[in-house]
Amino acid sequence: AELNAAEASYAKLGEELEARRQQLQEYRKTSQQLNEQLNEQRLNYQKQEGRLASLEALQQSALGEDRDHVQHWLKKNGLAQAPKLAQQIKVDDNWAHAVEVVLDRFLQDICVDEITSQISKLSQLETGNLGIIATATPVNADTHGRFPSLADKVNSDFPLKHLLAYVYIARNLDAALALRPNLTGTESIITPEGLWLGINWSHIHRGQDGQAGMLSREKEIHILRKTLSASRQELAKLEKKTEQAHAALEQAELQLNEVQASLNKQQEITSELRAGLAASQAQLEQTDIRSERIREELENLHEELESDRNEITTVRSELRQSNAHQEELEKQRTGLTAQRDKYRESLTLARERWQTTHEESHGIALQLESISSQRASLEQSIKRSQMQISHLESRRADLDKILADSQAPLQQIKLVLENKLKDKVNAERVLSEARSQVQQTENTLREREQARVQHENRIQELRDNLEKARLINQESRVRLQTIEEKLGESGHQVQAILATLDKEAELAVWRERQEQIIQKINRLGPINLAAIDEFNQLSERKSYLDKQDADLREALTTLENAIRKIDKESRARFKETFDQLNSNLQETFPQLFGGGHAYLELTGDELLETGVTIMARPPGKRNSNIHLLSGGEKALTAVALVFSIFKLNPAPFCILDEVDAPLDDANVGRFSEMVSSMSDDVQFIFITHNKITMEIAHQLLGVTMHEAGVSRLVTVDVDEAVKMAATA
Repeated sequence: AELNAAEASYAKLGEELEARRQQLQEYRKTSQQLNEQLNEQRLNYQKQEGRLASLEALQQSALGEDRDHVQHWLKKNGLAQAPKLAQQIKVDDNWAHAVEVVLDRFLQDICVDEITSQISKLSQLETGNLGIIATATPVNADTHGRFPSLADKVNSDFPLKHLLAYVYIARNLDAALALRPNLTGTESIITPEGLWLGINWSHIHRGQDGQAGMLSREKEIHILRKTLSASRQELAKLEKKTEQAHAALEQAELQLNEVQASLNKQQEITSELRAGLAASQAQLEQTDIRSERIREELENLHEELESDRNEITTVRSELRQSNAHQEELEKQRTGLTAQRDKYRESLTLARERWQTTHEESHGIALQLESISSQRASLEQSIKRSQMQISHLESRRADLDKILADSQAPLQQIKLVLENKLKDKVNAERVLSEARSQVQQTENTLREREQARVQHENRIQELRDNLEKARLINQESRVRLQTIEEKLGESGHQVQAILATLDKEAELAVWRERQEQIIQKINRLGPINLAAIDEFNQLSERKSYLDKQDADLREALTTLENAIRKIDKESRARFKETFDQLNSNLQETFPQLFGGGHAYLELTGDELLETGVTIMARPPGKRNSNIHLLSGGEKALTAVALVFSIFKLNPAPFCILDEVDAPLDDANVGRFSEMVSSMSDDVQFIFITHNKITMEIAHQLLGVTMHEAGVSRLVTVDVDEAVKMAATA
């Protein structure tokens, strides 16, 4: 019940884990979609912001806000923030260009509440053009003409119709030409395209100066500002949603990790319960077998008990019959007892004599064996002595010959011998000094090796610093090249500029001047007069970068194709090898265990990342993981896997180091048979203490220690030993 509950909990956790994974995938998909929307919204916002900045720059230039003298006068009189007329009026669609043509010189005028006090100040303006319009002063103007007036297409918060009085509108040129003969000297008519006609004059404006499209641009600026405000709010909402999605994604990942941890823990509990259940089942099977055996023994005992009862009855009858003879037998027993005691004394004396004789015989045998060994040893010693005598006699003959040939006296030979001994002492002293020098040299070499490692570390550090310096130098070169290109585009040469610099020029002074110039440029406003040239340059750079991007994408595609090809081939080869090895293991395992079944199982679906688990089922056991087997079963399973690998890709030889140590005799026998069958293709070298395994060897190498601390190798050729035993 506990195992069923654990398995149910494990299955429930697995389902919860799968649900969490699906939820995590949905969160990731939602987060990715929100990120894409956020990036797209940011890109649109930046485009709109750039468009607004460009329009505002053009509008400021068209409204004359870049005229220094006029701006100075406006700041001086507190009118720097006063709106322009173009910013205060709204025009119906399709008539903005016509209004710009008529109000051409008025669009840059500033709007104030009262004009009387400003007229005297306006006369103080030395250079530049400036107009002032009073928005609070009522103006009487009759705009009710014979035809539709342009003033009807303009909306403003202050009187403006007097500027457009007697300017009529026509749908097109034909309508204007039809109305033109009916105009008086003060009347005129204009079309949406900006063609302005009088009774004796005509005028058209096609936007050749900076004022063209001023009202349309102001309207677009107004619309863009509202759009940017809405986009900013939408962007903030998307950022908030994205943050919430990221938080939900992190929470889902955290919950997934918690569920995974719970699942792993539950899996451990389930595995322990399964192992306990398997052990209990095995114990129960043993108990059943033992109970059956006890039941059979009880039945046998009952049969024996019945037989004993019958026998007891018979014995009792015989006992009653034999009681009559008991007294007679008792008499006979007394006589026999006396005779037995006599025989026992004789037997004791005979045994003592036999023990003495046996001990003397054993001592004589030991002495004989010792004498035989001494004889063999003496014979070898005699042979060695004879060889030494022969050698010494030969050496004596040589020395006699040398002595006969030598004219030096014996004293001189002794002196030479003493000199040689002194030389030997000196040589030993020199050898000792040389050993000391070698030790010192090794110490010095060790110190120098440490110093070399420190120097190499220092060199590596210097190389890193040099590489950083090279990168900085390369960056400086790129920046210098960029500056030279920019100077070349502006018509200047670096050498010419350097020639004009003062020798005592300081970088701080020039940076201060640069800052002042930048401030002046900022005061001029974001007017980009070189936008077309920059656009062309950026277009060329974009084309260059697009080409590089295409090359990189092509290279990336090539690499991805190569990786896919390698992965495909790796999967195929891994699958082929895995299937062959699995087949070999399924054949080898039953041969070693005398039955059972084993196979390899992949832990995952991805062949390049999966692990491999060995599932083994020895005879009489249920299918289980290799970790649940005993030590001997694990060892035999490992041997089966090794032999399967050798069948797949045989090596010249295989070394087995006490592999059969945890195995019983039956498993050792099957292991030996497997080694013998595979020895036709693979040479086995095994280390063992098992006699059964030794029996299959063709060559035995034994290690013995006859003397303390001295190991000796004893070689036995089994085939030769068999032949010798057969001939003996």
